[in-house]
Amino acid sequence: MRYCENPNTSHVTLEVASQPGKGRRLLWVDDSGPLLGLYKMVFENLGFQVEVTCSPHEALDRMSSQDMDAAILDYEMPEMDGGILASLIKRRHPELPVILYSGSILIPQNARHWVDAICSKAAPREELLTIIETLAQRAELRARNEEHLAQREAEDHETAMVFGREQSRQRQEFLFSSR
Repeated sequence: MRYCENPNTSHVTLEVASQPGKGRRLLWVDDSGPLLGLYKMVFENLGFQVEVTCSPHEALDRMSSQDMDAAILDYEMPEMDGGILASLIKRRHPELPVILYSGSILIPQNARHWVDAICSKAAPREELLTIIETLAQRAELRARNEEHLAQREAEDHETAMVFGREQSRQRQEFLFSSR
């Protein structure tokens, strides 16, 4: 994505790459089947892999069996609101970016606590694309940092073990040499 200024009109536009999704996997939950069909078609044409469901309970089942890069949730759903669903997803997958994508302007604070971003359904598509990309990049960076940290801890542990063995060997040499 990049901002472009048209020198003839002084308008600034946002150009979106033809495949901004880069194969990212989205789980989209909304109680409107027709909207889900539209979201799936549009975002798959943008390069995303999109799983859709009208059921929050089915969404939780899919989260258990598939890796996703982000979850996009409607707030107002009859079975369970998006805030409750977000809390259940975050308890099971705290690292997963969760976005509330809603037409509702009245999202309670307790629901906001569980999501990484809120985007209005009335907002331009580019706003949602930017949010998805930003959150996905943060999650990838966090995962790389955690992996690097785990590797460093393993190396530190190995160094401590080698150092401990060396100290033990030196102690034994000292004890046997003083006899």
